[in-house]
Amino acid sequence: MQTARAWGSNSKKKRKGRPFVMLRHPIKRTIEQFYYRQAITWASSFDPELAQMSIQQFASSDKVVENLLLRTLNRLEDPSIQDHRFKITRRHVEFAKTVLRTKVLVGIYEWYEASIIQFENYFGWIDLFHVLDDPVMNQCHFRISNETKSIVLPQEARRGEEAFQILAARQWADLELYHFAKRLFREQTLIVAEWRTQKS
Repeated sequence: MQTARAWGSNSKKKRKGRPFVMLRHPIKRTIEQFYYRQAITWASSFDPELAQMSIQQFASSDKVVENLLLRTLNRLEDPSIQDHRFKITRRHVEFAKTVLRTKVLVGIYEWYEASIIQFENYFGWIDLFHVLDDPVMNQCHFRISNETKSIVLPQEARRGEEAFQILAARQWADLELYHFAKRLFREQTLIVAEWRTQKS
């Protein structure tokens, strides 16, 4: 696997620290952020204009930050500023995939508990903090996992509805990266499991 070659040996001398990230479905993330931004009337960043929008109006507006993950991984400046003259290319997408595959330990928000276990196994936290043996740590682990639930999206914002489709078209690069990350998560799971087997 390309990921295994990129990560190299599991020996303590060669194994390096690694950034880790929890990625979620970009359309669902954008929609939840929209409803959250409508509700934070106390915050300095509250936008009264956005608060009056429907999800359909928002989906077509310039208030959507397009492909934030891709922009971040490519280190493009000012991702909150929409410059429609700037064209995202396949080169940007492939570069972002390379960064994820070679540098990042990936978690998937929709697979939250499995992702947390992945992080614990990779960094050795599961042994360091006795997650399996200590009843308090074990209870804390599963309580946090069970409490982290996604909100139920309103009908007009669900898959197949107009707003969802508009956002999917606008967030096409992040959507592709998300599905790539899900495949990558499975690859990394096999690698981490093999490393733990070698350790034992």
